[in-house]
Amino acid sequence: MLALLSEQESHGYALAERLASRSGGAMRMSEGAVYPLLHRLEQRGLVTARWERTRKNRRAKMYAITPKGESWLQRRSDQWQTVSDALMKILQPPRYELGGG
Repeated sequence: MLALLSEQESHGYALAERLASRSGGAMRMSEGAVYPLLHRLEQRGLVTARWERTRKNRRAKMYAITPKGESWLQRRSDQWQTVSDALMKILQPPRYELGGG
């Protein structure tokens, strides 16, 4: 969610839709899971929220990442990249070189 919010602020339903779309459908979250997650992120100071009127004149809570959230996202992204790189090395079959000796 933080990665998506780092691109643009959004409301919960749109975040869930973008998550599913960007992951090719592999990651789906129900609204019943999205909003508690966003609330926890807000409590931790990683996102802020404000009420806004939509084009359809409905009230929607818009979420935006905070500087603290950006910092947390960067640290976690770096950690996940390290883990991902290590896993790819493990999963790749070993390469055997033909030697002359």
